[in-house]
Amino acid sequence: MSFETLLQEDRRLAVLRLLVEAGGSANESVLHAGLRALGNRIGREDTRRIVEWLKERRLVEISFFKETILVAGLTERGLDVANGDATVDGVKRPSPV
Repeated sequence: MSFETLLQEDRRLAVLRLLVEAGGSANESVLHAGLRALGNRIGREDTRRIVEWLKERRLVEISFFKETILVAGLTERGLDVANGDATVDGVKRPSPV
């Protein structure tokens, strides 16, 4: 597995965990700031691509505020993955607590 693949899997899990911490939903600006705070040097478009990837796997739902601001909402399946109760290829499995 390449380092880039490891980074992508980790970032996807990080977004799910950030959504859990935010109470289940957050806009892309908050998610981007959270990823950067966790040491990920990525752009806003990268953040949006991660959220869209998670949506394709039914881990989040996407809505738009005022037609321009992307808001991600955690699905039940996404919560299960964030908690380590389910696995999805392409998302890092959380470490045991």
